[in-house]
Amino acid sequence: MRKITIALLFAVFTLLFTAGVSSGYERELRLLSSSIVSAMDKVGSRKSVAVMDFTDSKGKVTDLGNYLSYELTQDLKKAAQGFEVREREDMRSAFARNNLTLTIPFNTETVKKINQDAKLGAVVLGSYMVFSDKVKVSISIVNTYQAKVVGSTSVEIPRSKRINELLGAAQETYYNLTGVWRSDDGGLYYIRQIGNKVWWFGESSANSPAWSNAAYGEIIGNELRLQWADVPKGYNMNSGSLVLNIISNGRLTAREKIGGFGGSDWVKQ
Repeated sequence: MRKITIALLFAVFTLLFTAGVSSGYERELRLLSSSIVSAMDKVGSRKSVAVMDFTDSKGKVTDLGNYLSYELTQDLKKAAQGFEVREREDMRSAFARNNLTLTIPFNTETVKKINQDAKLGAVVLGSYMVFSDKVKVSISIVNTYQAKVVGSTSVEIPRSKRINELLGAAQETYYNLTGVWRSDDGGLYYIRQIGNKVWWFGESSANSPAWSNAAYGEIIGNELRLQWADVPKGYNMNSGSLVLNIISNGRLTAREKIGGFGGSDWVKQ
């Protein structure tokens, strides 16, 4: 009786653990897969589909984009009925042989060439936007014979540890904020970036500054989110938070300022 009870408890624990694991982005991937399966009824005689590498909000293929498209491809293989899911590596080779490049928004002639040259009935184009606690993933299923979108959907995926790691790698690649910056508040800011983490020290002047502050935060998507506080090299003793838009590696602009912060625009020197 005791052995049965222990076995039953173990089975229940395993079930709960599995449910907990699958309640993350796996559920959202299944929703995306279901949308693709439904759209394949609107594809012509070539019942085959490939998931292209996902891009970020700037149209760049990133580590996270590769990861999302790979995971969706694997999930779609399990859900596919009556159509073939082509390997992403095979599609890359076919695209290279035929000098094909697919972007968002797509070019009609390029999509039709994919149908002819790569023998592919549909492609899945995906992109993502990063928020503080989630990643919004959007896909479009394109009929390559008609060069027409036959299905689309979006999901919001929680930011897991793995996704944050991939985001950090992408942000380290595409942003390099380390350097000396001049702001429209008259101060100089010394910024150091490591991965997606950012530290800074700012002061109105090197000698007897009216204000000086330190800040720490992280890059999320195309935003720099910081907690800042004045330090006693200067006279002010305020603190708060900042959300800065990363316009480029050489310019930042304030989107949100809390705590009486003065500067609104920064240019790298």
